[in-house]
Amino acid sequence: MKTVAKVLVVLFLFASIGCGHRPRPSDLVKADNLFRNQAEVKRAKEAAPAIYKKAMRYYRLAEEAYEDGEDEECLHYSMMASITFSTAIEQAKKLEAEKRQVAAEKRAQQARKMIHEQQARLGDYQKRIKRMEQILALQKQLEQQKAKSKAEKERIAREMEKARQEAEAAKRAAAERLAAERAKAEQLKKEKEAAEAMAVARSKIQMAESLDAGRYDSMNMNSARTYLKQA
Repeated sequence: MKTVAKVLVVLFLFASIGCGHRPRPSDLVKADNLFRNQAEVKRAKEAAPAIYKKAMRYYRLAEEAYEDGEDEECLHYSMMASITFSTAIEQAKKLEAEKRQVAAEKRAQQARKMIHEQQARLGDYQKRIKRMEQILALQKQLEQQKAKSKAEKERIAREMEKARQEAEAAKRAAAERLAAERAKAEQLKKEKEAAEAMAVARSKIQMAESLDAGRYDSMNMNSARTYLKQA
């Protein structure tokens, strides 16, 4: 890079000495400015070295034509040098744009990959959340069934206790009815026996009274009457 600058300076000095104070053409001055910009020269050489060499060759030919006083050739080569150099710069811009595009595409790919990974993680999280919701719902259902089963057991226990109490009450009532019926039957039996005894006693008294009283012992008559009264 320093060598090129030195060559340009030497060419400029030779041109000044050979041509006296003759002004440099505007196209050549434009080419001078292009080749003095070291940053642009570096871009052109790195992006399009062959094109840059061609531009440098046109620039030297323009300097030689200027030194020889060939204005038309100087104008031609100056324009060619500027155009060719600008072409190299455009090539540099194109390559830089392509590099930026490649970098942007790479970043986009990384972003897409990241988004895909995030979506995959999100899907996994959603599956886990859904599974957890299902587990919670199942636990709630089991708790409800457990509570329902407990309530059902309590209801059955209450019904069984009620049935037991009703059975005991029915048993007591049946026992009471049976005892009452037995007592009634016993009373009826006693009444029947008393009625039968009374009938026998009356029959005996009637027979005794209808017969001759002298034939019977007064003691037997009194006994019959006493029995009749007791009956």
